[in-house]
Amino acid sequence: MTSALPITEEFTDLVEPGAALTSLRDNGLDLPTAIGEAVDNSQQARATLVQIDMREVSEGKSKKVDRVVIADNGIGIPGSILAKCLKFGWSSRFNDRTGLGRFGVGMVIAALSQARRLEVYSKPSDSEDIFFAYWDLEEIDKDPDFKIRCRKLDKLPKDLVSCVQYQNGNEFESYTIVVWEKVDRITGGGRYGNSLENQYSSVRKFLARAYGKFIDNGLKIEFQGKEIQAHDPLFLIDNPRIFNHYEKELKSKEISEDNLRGVDIEKGEIYIDDEKVEIQVYLAPRIFRWEEGDGGERDKFDRDITQLAQIKEAEGCISLLRNGREIYYDIVPRLLPTKVEKLDRYIGIEVSFPATLDEYFRVRNVKKGAVPVDKLREEIKNWLDKPVRKARRDIRKDWGEVKKQKRSTSSNHTEAETVARTAQVTMPPGLAGATLTPADEQRLIEELLEDLHLTDEKDSKAADAVRDRISKNPVTIEDIPWPGKELFEIEHLNNKVILKLNSRHLFYKEVLLPLKTWASQPDAVEVDDLSRITLRLSAVIDFIFMAYAKAENMHRDPENQYGDLRRDWSYFMNTYLREFLAHQE
Repeated sequence: MTSALPITEEFTDLVEPGAALTSLRDNGLDLPTAIGEAVDNSQQARATLVQIDMREVSEGKSKKVDRVVIADNGIGIPGSILAKCLKFGWSSRFNDRTGLGRFGVGMVIAALSQARRLEVYSKPSDSEDIFFAYWDLEEIDKDPDFKIRCRKLDKLPKDLVSCVQYQNGNEFESYTIVVWEKVDRITGGGRYGNSLENQYSSVRKFLARAYGKFIDNGLKIEFQGKEIQAHDPLFLIDNPRIFNHYEKELKSKEISEDNLRGVDIEKGEIYIDDEKVEIQVYLAPRIFRWEEGDGGERDKFDRDITQLAQIKEAEGCISLLRNGREIYYDIVPRLLPTKVEKLDRYIGIEVSFPATLDEYFRVRNVKKGAVPVDKLREEIKNWLDKPVRKARRDIRKDWGEVKKQKRSTSSNHTEAETVARTAQVTMPPGLAGATLTPADEQRLIEELLEDLHLTDEKDSKAADAVRDRISKNPVTIEDIPWPGKELFEIEHLNNKVILKLNSRHLFYKEVLLPLKTWASQPDAVEVDDLSRITLRLSAVIDFIFMAYAKAENMHRDPENQYGDLRRDWSYFMNTYLREFLAHQE
């Protein structure tokens, strides 16, 4: 028989408050999502206005933020529970899935991620009293028995009075002010630092997207004194910034308001435990994806839209909305039908679900990030397959129409000439033609115009277009028929080249011309044609190298005669291709 061990009277606390809270500071929240936790609370408190202000101070040669104030005109927090609201894990709505919160950790976790002191001031809607509570990590470190207490104030601190006023100077009827003091994680500069303005920009973009639907329904959010305009990756919500940007074109009826809205590809639903998951696929407005190679940075009118439309950073991103609030905007691995393509930046995909399905989307307690469980991911992927493929086809079709239109009014070689012009910046200048006088160059250009039959008065516009291309481009290509088996001739101007292609050559008639015809009429190409084209191109590319090798072989000492030529040709081919591929989408 064994005897029982003696019972010890020793015991210990479950946590060491100061150390535990300090360790929780590295909770994965960045500045935008920390701000979002506070805005979530404001929205659930029925606020119609949220004002966010960050106070900057100098620190050596750089700046930092030492205080953040988030004030709202919601119903406020009663004095009876204010102190509890600053307690980690307490919530009057614990596990409630009807709103944006759930666990009651948002306010504390958000403050900890950026600051060492949290203060909350509140005037409830059913009281004229102002209540105040706080905690401070330094005080908690010194006193493990630190208690959060609610106090009644006679008035607000002077520097907070303006935070609870409307533009007309009237005070909010009720309010809550969350203050992060002793902020130590919002700094600018440093060797690898991010400037404060860049961090502010990230906050603006996050607020505009995450609360887009709430802003569209009347919620007003101000950050650093400026109102946040809703940004919808699907472009379904009208953005005043975008409409103001195109005010001139709208007035002249060059475009309509519909031209600034997303293009519907498909909408649908998936049901899980009788709860609805809504999925939408839209294309960015046509004027934002006018031409291949614009990269989401230029519009139809060749104006910069990088910040306006925020398309460039949207490549492959999926917007996941929980109860209408975006909690994730990034690539979801293995969700698209194939690997992410550059043109996917123009495709807006939104998956919206109720908070009752949090477990199926693996929603974290701080609402940063969500990934569907494997079976749900597969179901969403299967649903997205057809609409995403259709969206990609539509984008390429639209680009093809623009290319076709350009070909009808410009050279057959505009794309290649444009690549050469861009690449020329880093290429060595040519030496041939350096001794030509301007008169000599003019004579060669006039001879080219004669070959093109552009010498009559009625052809003056076309002739001027050729001259303009020669003046702009380092290499100008023209298709000219002449008898004989030469594929091309080259005229060397001063650091410029005129390349004449013989349109009677077999290569031109059987390879180049059909390719350009198919490129201008992609809808006319059948699947069988594509297979035949691919096989033919593969052989033709081999013939190009074989013919060059055979030409070298005709010389007794090809290395001395053609070694430099071969090297330069290889280098320039690499440069042109790299430039070309960099702008493909």
